Amino acid sequence: MGNSWSLRPLWSRAARKGPVPFRGVGPVDPTMVNDRCRKGNTMRKLLVLTVALAMTAGVGAWCVEAQETFRVNQEILGRLEFPVPNDEAGKKYLGLSEVDKFTLSQIKAETVILEIFSMYCPICQAEAPTVNELHRMIERDARLKGKVKIVGVGTGNTPFEVDVFRKKYDVPFPLFADEKFLIQKTSEDKIRTPTFLTLKIGLGTEPVVQGVHIGRLESPQKFLETLPGVSRRK
Repeated sequence: MGNSWSLRPLWSRAARKGPVPFRGVGPVDPTMVNDRCRKGNTMRKLLVLTVALAMTAGVGAWCVEAQETFRVNQEILGRLEFPVPNDEAGKKYLGLSEVDKFTLSQIKAETVILEIFSMYCPICQAEAPTVNELHRMIERDARLKGKVKIVGVGTGNTPFEVDVFRKKYDVPFPLFADEKFLIQKTSEDKIRTPTFLTLKIGLGTEPVVQGVHIGRLESPQKFLETLPGVSRRK
């Protein structure tokens, strides 16, 4: 399939290396241990507070309100590799077998809605409930469930930042971190957030881009009705 790029999973580099072995040390001063724990807890609280304030302030770049257009390189998009979710629900939703990585064309679906977002984008934050409702509408419709699926890519976001976004907005579909802005390589134009790509799956080795929506969804119902190749008629 040629060269491929991998997006980061939702766990830290330290976690992937496995547990850190204990080293031989002399007697431990309990006072020193407690003091270090207090300092560590304080630093963690400051980090979480900083992230929360950044989300509230909406300091992320490239957010857009209006509809725009851009070109997508389907070949590059098809070579992007994503880590298989750790949880069984995520694997089942995407229809993946026991593999470490997958491409968009391997998702068991007819249509994939790829949301490109940023944790720091205020529009992405405001639209999160709307996108969640879009997911619920698809899952409640027997004619769409299993055929249309949603995945999200946090452009420029670390696994920690994507996980904060997922938990804060209770996102029910898989999200992936893209620290190195690899998704941006799929277009000569700068991809702004939020952007929704409608991808047709199963027509070859790479997904076919059938629609691009940039900015607010406004109405999940209207968005579904505009999806090419998706029939909601009985």
